[in-house]
Amino acid sequence: MDERTQKHVEQVRQWLKENVKEYPTPKKVTLYSFEIDWSDLSGSFRLLLDDNELPEKLTFGIDQSGKPAFYPPMFHSPLGAPASYHAINLTESTSNAILRALRKTIPRVMAFGIYRETGKEIFSHTPMQDRILDKEEFELYRARVSSPDFSITVETSSYTNPFSD
Repeated sequence: MDERTQKHVEQVRQWLKENVKEYPTPKKVTLYSFEIDWSDLSGSFRLLLDDNELPEKLTFGIDQSGKPAFYPPMFHSPLGAPASYHAINLTESTSNAILRALRKTIPRVMAFGIYRETGKEIFSHTPMQDRILDKEEFELYRARVSSPDFSITVETSSYTNPFSD
């Protein structure tokens, strides 16, 4: 790496050190103020760590497994660097609690793949309405989360593997 590139890399590292917000593990997380596009099950939500509100919204979507995943706010090309970086750092326990809360809030849908029983193929361009596992359950989730007062709180100390179901 030439000297100019190395200097730029160091400037970006310093900038990130000064600008990325670090959040320690809270006792509980609360997700609220959901904005959801039900046609593709994506959107955003606000987050409380204990009683501290994050100023940034977090976004979410459905991953390949058919379960919700969340994405922290990002810095795109800081100081012209050809990369994106998380604008916040959350602990693993905090991230797991957020995933547990999301999975109690957003209905699971069919994962990507071919279903042997039906021969149906699910891939990234399959419409969400064709991925719904249980339409009645989907509508129950939708009604609950669409309430303006809806929020969900999960303790970080009650560890459950967020990838189990």
